[in-house]
Amino acid sequence: DPEEREQPRQSLRYSALALVFGTGFSITLGFRLLMQGLPPLLKLNVPNSSPALILGSIFIALALTAIPCGVLATRLGNGLAMVLGLLSMALWIGMMALNTSVIVALALALLLGLSFSLVSNGVIPLALSIVPAERGGLGTGIYFGGAALAASLCGANARQLETLLPIGGIGLSSGAFLSGAVWVALTQRITSRPSLSSR
Repeated sequence: DPEEREQPRQSLRYSALALVFGTGFSITLGFRLLMQGLPPLLKLNVPNSSPALILGSIFIALALTAIPCGVLATRLGNGLAMVLGLLSMALWIGMMALNTSVIVALALALLLGLSFSLVSNGVIPLALSIVPAERGGLGTGIYFGGAALAASLCGANARQLETLLPIGGIGLSSGAFLSGAVWVALTQRITSRPSLSSR
């Protein structure tokens, strides 16, 4: 059919693939550092708190807000929702580092879970948006490849990470989420440009 032959097809964007790899790396690194750095930070700043309860609150909020955040991400656009989620996570982490109240720590934990829900809802759509439909596995594989590299590095350097001051680990976590927001924003900028191939 001549019309099918003339229909433009999405080309593969290698720069976007690199950015999505970096996004997977940054998000996973930030989350691993948060999970590792938050308990000692709480013991230091909020000694009468329960780190297990506060960490658990993050995952409870993540689960409870998955559907509403998915609806919001659909309305805002997955890319914008991810950027907002990552920026807000960096903000809540910074506030957590300065906090000395149990109630505020719980509230920040819930906000962290809500914000991460915005991020997790957009991961797969982001990965799929950068590749032609028939190469969807490549996009998701690139993202999870970055995530796996971050997890491997954290595992291999667990002892060195433990030597970081709590504030240092939390600061690195916040920085990782900020860099993730930059990679997502750049990915959206690249994919919004016309890049269609008639081949």
